[in-house]
Amino acid sequence: MSVLSKHRIVFVHAARQGSGYLLTRRLILTSAHVVVGDQVSVAVPGQTGLHPCSVVWRRLDDQCDGALLLSSTDLIEAGEHLAQMAWGTTDDLSAVPGCEAVGFPAVARNSQALPDTEQLVGTLKPGSSILRGRYVLDSAHSSPPSTATGSPWAGMSGAAVFARSALVGVVSGDPTNWAHGRVEAVPASSLLADPAFVQLLTEHAGTPPVLASIHAEQSDAAGSSFVRMAVSDSVARDFGMHPLAEIESLPTQLPYIPRLIDSELDRKLAAIAPTGGLLIATGDSAAGKSRSMFEAMKRLFPAHQVYIPEPDADLRQLIPLLSRGTAGSAVLWLDEIHLFLRPDGLTSTTLAGLQQARVVVLGTLRSEYVDFLSQPPDVDNGGRQIAGGTSSAWLILRRAATIEIKRQWEDPEREAAAALSDPRVREALRADRAHGLAEYLASGPQVLQRWKRAVRAGGHPRGAALVAASIDLARTGLDVASPADSIERLHEHYLDAYGGPALRPEPLQKAWEWASAIVLGVTSPLIPATGQRWRPFDYLVSDVARNNDPKTIPDLVWHEALSLVDEKRRDVVMLVAQAARRYDIAATLWRTEATQGNPDGMINLGAMLVRLGQTDEAAQWFEKAADCGDPMGAHNAGVLAQENGELESAQAWFQRAIDAGLEQSRAPLGLVLERLGDEDGAAAQWRIGSEHGDAASAFSYSHWLRSKWESDEALAALRVAADAGLPIAMLSYAGTLLIRQDPESANDYLVRAYDLAVREARLGDAVQAGIAGLIANAIQDTDGATHWWELAQADGYSAPWQIIHGHEGALGLSRIAIDDTTLAKLGPEEVQLLMSTLWAGDCFDCGFPLGESIPALQVTDDYTGGRANLYHLAVCRYPRWNDSALQEFTRNAGLNWRSHSAAVPDHDGVLRPALIVNPRLEQSSLTLDGDTWRMVGSADPWNHALSSGAAPLWKAQIPTVAPDRLAVHFSSTEIAVRYAVEVWSAGLTPMLRALIQQQAGFLLIMTSGLGPDEDGVEAVRMAIESFDAVQVWVPLE
Repeated sequence: MSVLSKHRIVFVHAARQGSGYLLTRRLILTSAHVVVGDQVSVAVPGQTGLHPCSVVWRRLDDQCDGALLLSSTDLIEAGEHLAQMAWGTTDDLSAVPGCEAVGFPAVARNSQALPDTEQLVGTLKPGSSILRGRYVLDSAHSSPPSTATGSPWAGMSGAAVFARSALVGVVSGDPTNWAHGRVEAVPASSLLADPAFVQLLTEHAGTPPVLASIHAEQSDAAGSSFVRMAVSDSVARDFGMHPLAEIESLPTQLPYIPRLIDSELDRKLAAIAPTGGLLIATGDSAAGKSRSMFEAMKRLFPAHQVYIPEPDADLRQLIPLLSRGTAGSAVLWLDEIHLFLRPDGLTSTTLAGLQQARVVVLGTLRSEYVDFLSQPPDVDNGGRQIAGGTSSAWLILRRAATIEIKRQWEDPEREAAAALSDPRVREALRADRAHGLAEYLASGPQVLQRWKRAVRAGGHPRGAALVAASIDLARTGLDVASPADSIERLHEHYLDAYGGPALRPEPLQKAWEWASAIVLGVTSPLIPATGQRWRPFDYLVSDVARNNDPKTIPDLVWHEALSLVDEKRRDVVMLVAQAARRYDIAATLWRTEATQGNPDGMINLGAMLVRLGQTDEAAQWFEKAADCGDPMGAHNAGVLAQENGELESAQAWFQRAIDAGLEQSRAPLGLVLERLGDEDGAAAQWRIGSEHGDAASAFSYSHWLRSKWESDEALAALRVAADAGLPIAMLSYAGTLLIRQDPESANDYLVRAYDLAVREARLGDAVQAGIAGLIANAIQDTDGATHWWELAQADGYSAPWQIIHGHEGALGLSRIAIDDTTLAKLGPEEVQLLMSTLWAGDCFDCGFPLGESIPALQVTDDYTGGRANLYHLAVCRYPRWNDSALQEFTRNAGLNWRSHSAAVPDHDGVLRPALIVNPRLEQSSLTLDGDTWRMVGSADPWNHALSSGAAPLWKAQIPTVAPDRLAVHFSSTEIAVRYAVEVWSAGLTPMLRALIQQQAGFLLIMTSGLGPDEDGVEAVRMAIESFDAVQVWVPLE
């Protein structure tokens, strides 16, 4: 409610009739000479009649004529709230035009002598009546005539006088000799000079009043561009909450339903309260972000003042105001914070100023903008690391604390909601749990379904097309109301995609009527704004963004956005365009910044030109930025020179960037020096970068140290890189933690690495997309891994290995990661045969299960034979053909084996008891036959060790193992054999036990065809049909 709302004007009825102003729900300011005696009643227009009041403060002397009245009940309805007004004073004698007061003067009485209001507008003259200690308000209009009872302004006494939306005084009389052309007022400074007045006001308002100059520019800004109120007086519906369906006799706002996130939200708010700072609640539209944040504000900051800016408010003007008397007691509320990320909005400089004044800044941000706006200043270009210019949005989000509000509600939250008797809540609880409770209460799913159902013959396909066009315009980053003619121009594209004339689309006017019709009394698909503009219901935008990549925004929409974007929205549109891979659009927008001499604009334009293949022009812009003193320009010029093979030039550019303070240039400088043959110089650069916390330098230094057998130092450098947030280093470090038997910490690094890699991959980083695939595979999400690898390849990045798929229905592995060298040495068919003998048991390095992940194949070549082992891909090993035994560091993870007991028919059809063993699940053997590598299976080495006469299963003659080769254990429930340190065992059924006793022995079948989880008749059939399956007879004695 504005400070000049009709619900704050008070009619005062006492010994005299006067006016007043509602300071809080029960406290009224008026003149002392109006309230003579004890009988005082007041009324607020449009409320519930006269209410008795008590006089709690009154002062009538030469300096002051004021009183405070207190009602025993609230004077306005519960749904209304009072904005906290500013108290103003003058600090010079300059006249202040445009001041006003609203009261109940005699001149406004109607023919039945009933009171009515009059708004007096005029000029405040601080230089008049100085000796009387009064302000003078000169009427800007002709003077009213005298009434039958005297002054036409009788009854105006007690009205509040406002100058630039600050309360500067209270009307006290009509001075003589001025023909009723002016009124006098007691200055607010006189009221606030009385300690008793201040104490009462503080008790009832919750915060002490602050007197500020109305001549200061910031006071005007705070009055005209910001709504200010006490947090204790605030109500939820004014803070960005979606409206509820209106039902007669039901409240327009529900009581708050506690969320499980509340305690974490309180903790984060309490952490920034002493020093000020920014907290952003992220989540989907209608997830409950604004309501949760609002309730937390009410819990933690009830005595603060909260400022809500208009959409185009200049936030810079708040800093001087909030740096004075309100320092440490103010909240700035920025709902949809991305709308304020502009030069005159929330910049890093403005945020620093607000934090210096200890202002708590609370913002909300829809999920679709989180990744776009948190884009780091490194923009990958198909494997190149081109440093982007500093993004203001990125700097803001980097300094912010964030908390995610989930749209889907947990069971305890739903149980709390079920305790409410409101039928709207009950209906929402009965709805599909795929959507959150708050979504249903905001009618989000209902409006969404209405829009989707409109695309049909006999529906409203043209109206749906208007909505679709508006949504995609918002998704470009504009996210503000768009002109109707722009929406109309675009909607034909969507209508044609729906089916065009075949759907019998309705006339355009009917389409607009449908799209703007309110659904369930809450909202409409398209919401009107000023100037023939329309914006889509934000829930629809969030739903489309959640289910569609920004790359799906049509070309014509981007070009329409280019024609509409202004300076205030340019930064956000540029970032969304980059994420959508529309580097042409982003380059067009960055060019405006670059040509204005902005080094960040030059660097970002150059980065987009590199993406577009225009490296010559890109280099020119990087060099211009470097000449402006920006080290990132020098760094990027070095990257391009390095790519072109101009190593000396690259060395000079990187050194220039380092000299200007850019530590991240040490990593590529080290690579250049290494290529120039200066290995010690390269190591020195990486070491210095590592000591300064540069992740890429630390990662390179770790590799160099490992090559020098400095394992402890290498691990320390790797941890520096991992803790600095380099996803590939975090992936490697997780592998070392697994080897050290710390899977919990390893998983923590993997989860954090995945979040970082995915965020950057979504913003167009092809290398990080590949790394996101590796991490997804490591956490058993093979579908996610495939998605990110395909995206990386589409963006121009190719890994030095590939995924091979096994033949359908074949034994062993279904997929394996293999490098090009191994594939060339073995050939496709031999690889398929090798895959049929390997099973995903445990990693050969760390010993933890491979699970559902795609394993890496590494072959150790000893020149006459080889061992093919399986590892966790990237976490423990990368695919490789290792032809140096000195570089083989397989840990003592041990071999996994699998055994199974069964009765199998021999060559003559006689059932034989058998112990079937696959002695090596994750390892197989290779042999070099001339120039050709061949597979010999996982069981082959054991076959030769057990008996040189071991025979394939199809042979009739079954050799007997020598008694000294094996130890046998036979009991009523188990059969086991031991060879050297290996023991293979399996349980026995009564039938198998009887067969072993009858035949005085059993078959030992060695095969790679028995999988880790295989049982039953089919498992036995597959095992004995394996190409490398052999058998020996094991006698009991």
